[in-house]
Amino acid sequence: MEKGKIAALDQPHILKKTIGGEPSIHVRVKQQQAKKALTILKEYQGRLVDGEIKIIVSNPLQVMSDVSNKLVSNGILTDKIEIVEPTLEDVFIKLSGRRLTEDS
Repeated sequence: MEKGKIAALDQPHILKKTIGGEPSIHVRVKQQQAKKALTILKEYQGRLVDGEIKIIVSNPLQVMSDVSNKLVSNGILTDKIEIVEPTLEDVFIKLSGRRLTEDS
């Protein structure tokens, strides 16, 4: 529902897959290594978001292993590396252009 109208109607997993976008890999390294890590991972077109490198991919399991190997082989250890799937909030943002907590 968006402003009293149905914006999309389907099962949650289908909405997340079709509207929510691709999964992403979130990588956290030491702050002083973030720029170097971005350079090493430039082929994935990652971006720094809230202190983490966010890489959007359709095949996260395959890419996550490669990302980890590239960083370690260049002397960068990760504090965290995880796959993040789209949420229903991501669907809402794509449809409405705003977060669930924002006023109309």
